[in-house]
Amino acid sequence: MLGENRYELFMNLSLEQLGNSVIDFRGKITYKLRWYHENFVLRMKFFFLEDFMEKFIQELILFVASFIIVFLLYRIFIVKKAKRKKNPKEPFEVTYLVNKYKLDLEKINYNKLLNVVSLVSSFDIALIVVIILLFKNFYVEIIIGIISTVIIILISYHLIYLVYKRGGMIRNESKGNRK
Repeated sequence: MLGENRYELFMNLSLEQLGNSVIDFRGKITYKLRWYHENFVLRMKFFFLEDFMEKFIQELILFVASFIIVFLLYRIFIVKKAKRKKNPKEPFEVTYLVNKYKLDLEKINYNKLLNVVSLVSSFDIALIVVIILLFKNFYVEIIIGIISTVIIILISYHLIYLVYKRGGMIRNESKGNRK
């Protein structure tokens, strides 16, 4: 303790609780410069902003980093091969969109479609990585990873279909079936 007798002890405790100053052994008042920082930290902790913002920034950095890495890898290994004229094999995502949602590749700019698919796939994978890392149990991560992968991919490719449908780039197979 700072004070030797009860009076000094009482003064030190009361002034520390006020946060302005403390009295040292000689009775001099010394101002705490740390008080402003401590008061700010306490307020941040009180409003739960420090932990939330720290976790949010970490998750945001993880999302952006994984998005950029997956996007670059996707562009290098999948889109570049699909754009070559010697290799007519289209990516699985394009095949899925054509077969499931009847996209008309004659109406669609193929390079734009590849760019859209690479952006959406990169976003999906980055989002799935962030969702998986929110959990600490390995088995829960696996289960949530599988479920979220299927749901996110189905939703994102359905959104691509809706955009191309609005643009009129879907094959109409039911022209002869109108009554």
